[in-house]
Amino acid sequence: MGLLAITVGDNAAAMQQFMNDGGWQFPVALLSDQVAASYGITKIPTLVVIRPAGRILKIIIGGVSAADLAKMMDDFTG
Repeated sequence: MGLLAITVGDNAAAMQQFMNDGGWQFPVALLSDQVAASYGITKIPTLVVIRPAGRILKIIIGGVSAADLAKMMDDFTG
C-alpha cells in the first residue's frame, strides 16, 4: 500500500522530525487550513486513512501518538 500524509498547520521541520522519530519514509504534503475546510475537516488534528482506490478505512478526530500510528499502519499494511 502506498502512503501519503497530509498535514495542516505544521511546518516542514516539525513534520520531518515526527517522520524521523517514527522511522517512516513516505511523502507528506503540507497544506493550508483552507484546503482542509474544502474536504469538510473542521477539527485539527484529524487523521483519515484512505486506501489507494479512495475508500476511507478510518477517521480519528484528535491526536494520535507515533506509537499508535505505527501500530495502525502495521495493521493496515501487514
